[in-house]
This record gives sequence, C-alpha cells and structure tokens, in this order.
Amino acid sequence: MKIGLLVDDLQIAQWQADALDRLPPDCEFLVYNCTNSRASHRSLKHALYYALNLASLRNRHTARVRLPKALDAGANTDFEAEFDGIWQRLPQPLLAKIVADEPAVLIKFGMGLLRVPSVSELPVPILSYHHGDPRAFRGRPAGFHELLMGKETVGQVVQILSNRLDAGEIVAFAETKAALPKAA
Repeated sequence: MKIGLLVDDLQIAQWQADALDRLPPDCEFLVYNCTNSRASHRSLKHALYYALNLASLRNRHTARVRLPKALDAGANTDFEAEFDGIWQRLPQPLLAKIVADEPAVLIKFGMGLLRVPSVSELPVPILSYHHGDPRAFRGRPAGFHELLMGKETVGQVVQILSNRLDAGEIVAFAETKAALPKAA
C-alpha cells in the first residue's frame, strides 16, 4: 500500500515515527515535505499555556526527530504551501504529483490548519490525529481539560480532514488513562 506523508522539514514527532514503525513492512511511503510552515505566533496572553506545554507536554514521545532512514529514501517531494490567512493550502503542482503518485491515503504529520482540496482535485483522503474526545473535549493543551474536570481518560481520534475545524469523519477512536500525579 502506498501511504503519503505530509511533513515539515523532514521531521516528525517521535510518537509519529513509532506509529509508522508499526505498519506492515510492505507499505511504501511517499514523503511530501512542506518547507515553509510558519512557526506559531507566540502571544504573551498565552504564556500560561506555553509554560504548561513546556513543563508537562514536552517529552521523549513529542520530541521532533528526523524522518526514519527507511522513509527518507531521497524520493521526497519538497513544496511550499500557499497561505489563506491562518490556513495553508497544497499548491496545484503538488496536487497533480500526489494524484500521479496514487497513494491510498495521506497522513498529515506536519503543517498547520489545512484547507482540504475538493475530491475532484485530490481524490485521496487526508488523515489527521487529534487529541480529545470529540463528544466533550476539544482544543489544547492535550489532556488539560480532562484533568481539570477529573476525568479518568483522555480521548484520541484519527479523522478524515474536512474544511470545518474538528468536524472530519472519525475513523478511529481510543482512550488513554489520565491521572494527575499523586502528591508526595
């Protein structure tokens, strides 16, 4: 099966590399590398969020790593995303390349908010991982709202991206035990 990967600067998070390692060995990966994703705008009014992120959410699983050697075979396609306000778009030449490559699916491991092309432009679904149980908790930081509300689990979903934020069709759902550290 051909799987297309949308990444930034040939890097992914360690957990993403681990997930790819679990796929069957007969998968063929096509890497579409965005070279101009903008760094998120850091605002002082969100300082508490960034402090929480640094203190609790940055760990060995979320660390950015180079694409595994098995995936970075040199047949990567570099591209510059187009911008529509805070949203990014895949440029027409890249869409034509993806259609010609015929992947079964694209997995979005990079870029920011992405405008999804029409099915006539790109007949391939774009999958994206998201944290939170969509029935109750969405938004960042991952797990924060669940812990604040004393919930026992944190949800994770894989969805087919759509042009409505957090409204794509969910194709997989899981939960992870969540608990605050016990006081010493």
